[in-house]
Amino acid sequence: RELATGPLVKRLQLSATRADGLDECTREMFALAMLVRLGRISEQDVRATFDAFRRLDVDDDGVLNSRDIIMGEFQRRQTILRQSRSQADLQAAQQKSGNDPI
Repeated sequence: RELATGPLVKRLQLSATRADGLDECTREMFALAMLVRLGRISEQDVRATFDAFRRLDVDDDGVLNSRDIIMGEFQRRQTILRQSRSQADLQAAQQKSGNDPI
């Protein structure tokens, strides 16, 4: 019971409560908990992996597919382009006003 629904599993949010009130975890969730328990990976490793997954899961459906990856890359490039344009606009405004930081 502890390996499927114990404190480690709950801390890492590796289980879900079913409609009938029973806690359960998937094979993958169980494997993650076992790897942490065996010291092969840390809880921080699991959290970092979950964070990376959430960033890639652009439609927030809990599943990664090629569309998520492509849309994520597109959004990342759009963000970089906007930041680059903003920086160029700021530099141009500073040069125009004579406050060139260089």
